[in-house]
Amino acid sequence: MNADAHTPFNDELDEIVNATPERAAAVAEIRAEMDDTDRAYRMNLAALRSAAHYTQEEIAQRLGMSQSAVSRAEKRGDMLYSTLLSYLRAAGAENPSLVVTMHGKRIEIDLATAAEPETRAA
Repeated sequence: MNADAHTPFNDELDEIVNATPERAAAVAEIRAEMDDTDRAYRMNLAALRSAAHYTQEEIAQRLGMSQSAVSRAEKRGDMLYSTLLSYLRAAGAENPSLVVTMHGKRIEIDLATAAEPETRAA
């Protein structure tokens, strides 16, 4: 690439990704895994709602928003703790928490505490 010529970043990134067939295949595999993870996340919110026997419209009414906003929330790739907490409470969850395993140890995070503004800033 000519150092004097301006090349948009996306073009530079495409050149890097596609520099070799092996690299392009590896990046494609990573992107597919990310898509699968995102799809599983979206399905989980909808699955929780379904398990609670609620429609998107019913969740929307409980949250004071439109059904389309609930649909968008279920499709989002990420979400604030406070938004997730509101959604889960609207679906009937009691004491929602996040559970992770780090170095073989199970750690539970109270979602209500994590959603507090002073907690998130720490």
